[in-house]
Amino acid sequence: MGCATAVRYLDLLPLAVEQRGWRCFTLYRLEDLRVSVPLLWIYGAGESGGVGIVVIARATAGDSWAYYEAHRGWSGYLAVWGGGRSVPVEAG
Repeated sequence: MGCATAVRYLDLLPLAVEQRGWRCFTLYRLEDLRVSVPLLWIYGAGESGGVGIVVIARATAGDSWAYYEAHRGWSGYLAVWGGGRSVPVEAG
């Protein structure tokens, strides 16, 4: 999967998580920030302080893609999206 495709998939994720009160910050549209893979920071703030996760998108089998916790790579699987689904399927 190319960088442009990963960005397209990461652009879809805020539509799902922002409805649940989370905020998103793209780390692939900043001209001063040079990263080898597009990253999306999802974060929120609550009574116990801030919490967040950095997410990447990777191609998977069956014409779909999956989201992963960036610092854990393949072992950081979070959810799969694609194959005609309109929202991600959470890892369970």
